[in-house]
Amino acid sequence: MYESIDTSSTVEIEHDPVVMTGIVPGLVALTGFGLWPFFRDSSIFMLIGGVLWTLVCAFLTLLWTARLLVVRGAVLTVSPDGVRDTRYSRDVLPWSGVSDVAVRNSANIPMKTMMLVVDRAALSALKPVPFYLRTALPSGTFTSTSWSPALLISAFGLKASFYDIRNLLFAFAEAHAKLDPTNISSRRLARQF
Repeated sequence: MYESIDTSSTVEIEHDPVVMTGIVPGLVALTGFGLWPFFRDSSIFMLIGGVLWTLVCAFLTLLWTARLLVVRGAVLTVSPDGVRDTRYSRDVLPWSGVSDVAVRNSANIPMKTMMLVVDRAALSALKPVPFYLRTALPSGTFTSTSWSPALLISAFGLKASFYDIRNLLFAFAEAHAKLDPTNISSRRLARQF
């Protein structure tokens, strides 16, 4: 199914500047929303809440803007060696640590994400970037008692669609990862999306 994807080369996907810059006006609007108690006859609690809201939103706006100005280069790199998502870690997750690839579609997260199921040793070897440098959730890790740990990869803010990333990860995983042959239902199900 993924014969047209060259799995012997490295694919680098960068931020989409239009999407990432488009978030700044929304953050500025949220910051301004905290000022509304100052234009009304409000209680001291409303004023304190407005100040706190404004400070938090202003901090997030400055953080997002600084991140946009500083971060350059590939965000998601998929190569025969492994996967690197700089929104979570600067390190490469080797394909030898990936046991399954699946699509995660949750009611709590309004977008589809790719889930690379990994062993705990491979995940603990990754050094995460500080939380204040992360821009796009739900990229990160997902753990539960019934699942192995997983690295979540979102297409939000990237110059590729979810379907392009899905096809790319499936092709590279089938070519380079040691996938569990007994767990193919998630890959079959994911191809239907």
